Amino acid sequence: VFSDSANGYTFELPNDWRQVPQAEVDRRSKLLIAQPSQIQIIAFFEPPNAADFQYPFIMIQKIPYPPGKTLTSVSESELRQIVADFTGTKDAELKKLFTPVAAPTMATSTGKSAYYFTSPPGLLLDALSTRPDVGLLHDHAISLVGKDCRIVLHFCAVESDYPKHQQTINSLASSFRLNPDQEIPCKEDFHVSDSFVVIGSIVGMAILAIISLFAFRRHFRHSQSAHSEF
Repeated sequence: VFSDSANGYTFELPNDWRQVPQAEVDRRSKLLIAQPSQIQIIAFFEPPNAADFQYPFIMIQKIPYPPGKTLTSVSESELRQIVADFTGTKDAELKKLFTPVAAPTMATSTGKSAYYFTSPPGLLLDALSTRPDVGLLHDHAISLVGKDCRIVLHFCAVESDYPKHQQTINSLASSFRLNPDQEIPCKEDFHVSDSFVVIGSIVGMAILAIISLFAFRRHFRHSQSAHSEF
């Protein structure tokens, strides 16, 4: 079991998968992400013997709330609005989240679906996108709404390989949870809370951008000679 007490979540890491050193994840994030406040990658995992930053991978994303802001609850209507934001996001909006180096390589969206659940409150998100050098990609994301932030677990794979990972995906879904001190309830729709402005407006862009964020090392080799830190 992988546990991150600082960010308040746990999940069952597949056997023999390894965590990429966070310093390397942060270095790559700095090069690629133009708006780090919206996309924070706090952990990255790969299967045994995998090439660095290639598919499949597990990525943990943190979506923070504004400084000093915490939630005590979220309403079902707010979860429905997040679903609408996610499915309505356009590729042009996503590119604003990347640096000029990364934006041209971003995958093109070909399909999105989203569902919400209420106990605990969160969302199940799936996005398909196409990259010329890889083909069709599948990002399956489980997003949990917490007191201090949202934590999103992504499983990303080439679509043709996705079915063979189903057992791993099921295990991730059943084991991923927030720590008790981060859990909040989902209230009835008539309950008025102030959480929508905190969690609703940035979700669609931040989630979809993840799918092609890291795993394009070979694609960059032809254009990154000036970026020796990559």
